[in-house]
Amino acid sequence: MAVFVALEGGHGEPLHRQLYAAVRHAILAGNWRPGSRVPSTRLLAEQLDVSRNTVMNAFEELLAEGYLVGRVGSGTYVATDLPEPSLQVSGRAAPARGRSGGTRSTDAGRKQDGVEAEDVPGAVPTQARGTRTAGGRPSGGGSGAGAPGCVEGDGGQRNAGRAEGAEAAPGEARTLGDMVSARGTRLTATPSPFLPPMPASLGMAFRPGTPAIDRFPIDVWGQLLARRWARSARSLLERIDVQGYGPLRQAVADYVTTARGVRCSVDQVILVGGTQQALTLTAQVLLDPGDAVWVEDPGYLGARGALVAASASLVPVPVDAEGIDVAAGIAARPDARLAVVTAAHQFPLGGSLSAARREALLTWARKHDAWVFEDDYDSEFRYTGRPLPALQGMDAEDRVIYAGTFSKVLSSSLRLAYLVVPRALLPTFLSAKAFADVQSPTLEQAVLSDFITEGHFARHIRRMRVLYARRQKVLLQCAARELDGLLDVRPEPAGMHLLGWLPPGRDEDEIAARAWARGLVVLPLSMFRIASRGPGALVLGYAAVPEAEIVEGVRTLREALR
Repeated sequence: MAVFVALEGGHGEPLHRQLYAAVRHAILAGNWRPGSRVPSTRLLAEQLDVSRNTVMNAFEELLAEGYLVGRVGSGTYVATDLPEPSLQVSGRAAPARGRSGGTRSTDAGRKQDGVEAEDVPGAVPTQARGTRTAGGRPSGGGSGAGAPGCVEGDGGQRNAGRAEGAEAAPGEARTLGDMVSARGTRLTATPSPFLPPMPASLGMAFRPGTPAIDRFPIDVWGQLLARRWARSARSLLERIDVQGYGPLRQAVADYVTTARGVRCSVDQVILVGGTQQALTLTAQVLLDPGDAVWVEDPGYLGARGALVAASASLVPVPVDAEGIDVAAGIAARPDARLAVVTAAHQFPLGGSLSAARREALLTWARKHDAWVFEDDYDSEFRYTGRPLPALQGMDAEDRVIYAGTFSKVLSSSLRLAYLVVPRALLPTFLSAKAFADVQSPTLEQAVLSDFITEGHFARHIRRMRVLYARRQKVLLQCAARELDGLLDVRPEPAGMHLLGWLPPGRDEDEIAARAWARGLVVLPLSMFRIASRGPGALVLGYAAVPEAEIVEGVRTLREALR
């Protein structure tokens, strides 16, 4: 069992007292359940980056006061009879639902982001149509009719390229716009991280966001799969549970409360088909056509696609070393309905959302009745320093929808992720999930539940942390030796990829294309930009790449850079 505890040096209170208070609170709040085994003092000291004596001093007090019990030869456990049952920490009250004390107004004809909605239920406002460059960025027409800084969904009608009311002439080729909706046209023009499929001829270097498939515990997974099928095939085939397999939801709730500092109970967890579905459901539940949404710029392409599909108005907000610039977002669209952020490890620039900006973001959401989608996509992989808390754990007003995924830890093809949603939103999220796909595959959920509860998941994460730190080091060493003056590759304390910065005047799109022609998966930073500008860079994934392939890949990249 991992644990998240925020310890502050120079706080005035000794670290062991801070740890004592945090663990005691977790026990009384029910996050550490009675009878559950707690991490060893050695492992906990490593996770929190403190001395083992600090942890031992805190545990001695907890043992003396009856919160923990030691079992000879077995370890330390949460006491089943707590000394202060009357002091159990209560949950948070649910906030007022929606705007105006109930459901949101859906009156036909209301204005949405400065565009008059048509007098049809669910109508999409007609907006200026923009075009996209080959690199995936909007051209100057992408601002549409909305506020400055917004990238409106190009919600025009079909046949936008023809005179109004004109039909295709006999024998004239039909365009995509003749055949699909305006939303379909927008989706086709939006770059996807999954399309087109990777050619089989490409190797693993340098695919971003892909875990080490060469180290996937195939034998263990196969044994669990065979055992689960032999024991539970009929019950799994009969089971329909929109919210997800109960034991896996409990395992997720235990994991995120202890490892990520998330405040939740099992009833708030929904199992979904990857982060992409988590984003899609969130957009369906929270957004009306034309609603403004802050997105990190540069940022994750999948988020952009889900929001375009919901006919949202994208507000690109710049990112710097402290994460998303909340002040810039407020200046552009203070009335935005949603903000999508990667708080623990910004994608693709790296870094984390600073404490000041976390507070500012939550304050904005509270004041403007807005929501925050926290994409905690690879927080397991931090190599230096103490683990960073989830933004959701700081949220006292239930404004954060938290998402985590197993795809980055185990396999990209394992389309299982999870949402932690405020209780007030739970019925609507479950309805959206039911109409999306009813449920995620039950057999995979059951096997993953066994994988976690039997300790394989925690062991796999520990091994991958060591492996990925080593692979990052190999990439940095090779880049320093082979790419000096051609590409500046800088270390990161977390994540699964690095950025290589190009000298001024080099064309990142051209270099990426040359690398692809040589069999390398190299993405230009421009691919993830909307309106932001900056130095050219290449995104280099290393987690999935064996060391020998990293060495060879860097040499090949040198050829593309010359």
